[in-house]
Amino acid sequence: MIVVSDTSCLCYLAMIRQEELLLLLFHDVIIPPAVAAELARGAVDFPAIHRVLDAAWLTVRTLNSASRAAELEKQVDRGEAEAITLAEEIHADLLMVDDQEARDLAARLGIKRIGLLGVLIAAKKAGHLNGSLGPVLEALLNLGFRASPSLIQQVLKEAGE
Repeated sequence: MIVVSDTSCLCYLAMIRQEELLLLLFHDVIIPPAVAAELARGAVDFPAIHRVLDAAWLTVRTLNSASRAAELEKQVDRGEAEAITLAEEIHADLLMVDDQEARDLAARLGIKRIGLLGVLIAAKKAGHLNGSLGPVLEALLNLGFRASPSLIQQVLKEAGE
């Protein structure tokens, strides 16, 4: 499975020490240079992000079309624009992205998406998460991850909790 990621999913998983879920679920994750740069900047304040940057399962791949990314950057931020462009270029099976505008743009372009909560649901269903998903979601919310109480309840229900 070819998976391209934006920054936020990788950062949040690192900060809750669950980045290995990506290896277990996808084996490899590919990011564009702008996402790598965003991760590096984030690692200054959150050293846990270095575990993602140094992970053997993470690959940085240069874009073939910087002009396409620049075009998309009129609608979403640079990391998201590059991730969407890379997903198009390499015909990714999934794009990991949480930002709603980026998700909507990817959907319009026919790119299948998964967000952080979808990753956690998939990990729980695959048996890669020990215990309840509730404490993991609470940890994310404490870090500033935004999700409504109704969405959290929907995620718990979908995960079988």
